[in-house]
Amino acid sequence: MERNAAATAAAAAASVTVEKAAVTAETVDLESLLSSYKDNEIAADASFKGKQIRVTGIVGDVKKDILDNPYVIVGTGKDFEIPTVQCSLSTKGVDRAATLHKGDSVTMRGTVSGLMFNVQLKNCEVL
Repeated sequence: MERNAAATAAAAAASVTVEKAAVTAETVDLESLLSSYKDNEIAADASFKGKQIRVTGIVGDVKKDILDNPYVIVGTGKDFEIPTVQCSLSTKGVDRAATLHKGDSVTMRGTVSGLMFNVQLKNCEVL
């Protein structure tokens, strides 16, 4: 019984932590994020890497990578924009992303993992 109570308490605490993290995601201006990484990746990583953020922009693509993992490209809508934000979707984020189309305005929440051609956000959800 004590073991089940401890497991239930741990699960409840984890749930509260996840909910609290979702609420505390910092809103970051998309153009500022992209220009920070374009200007100085090391400084941008120091400011953003590992942080949960919320960005709003224009959907550039909704695709799957070579391992069949879904993602959404979000940018400012400018032609030939490099970098953009590549939002790798959480399981929870896939259904909402399936309703997106190129050119839609979207707000995404995820954790910055750095720059690899695009600014990478992991565990993203469509808000």
